[in-house]
Amino acid sequence: MDFAHEKGFPVFEWKGGKVPIPSEIVGAITTDTVYITLDVDGIDPAFMPATGTPVQGGLDWYYTLSLLEEVFKKKRVVGADIVEVAPRQGDVVTEYGAAQLCYSMIGFLNASNTFIPSSRGT
Repeated sequence: MDFAHEKGFPVFEWKGGKVPIPSEIVGAITTDTVYITLDVDGIDPAFMPATGTPVQGGLDWYYTLSLLEEVFKKKRVVGADIVEVAPRQGDVVTEYGAAQLCYSMIGFLNASNTFIPSSRGT
């Protein structure tokens, strides 16, 4: 954190019950074009339990969706990936959640009208 503060990078913390507003987070992104890497470690294990490092008090499911939606509304998303899903035998909650996040991002992209189809093959 010290490095980020020293370099003037915006830092959003969830201390003392204060939850950053998604539009403020997205507003701090200085580029118009972004690539999203969604690490499910940061989502509360109540929603994504099968991950390498579950974090109690992580992001809420609906907060995560609203943050992603805000990114797609305000920025041109050129790609995305979802990482740190660690499947457990007999439990598909995290895999299903990751698929649902992917599906939601596809919907947000479609609604954003920023999708540019590939010109390959034309």
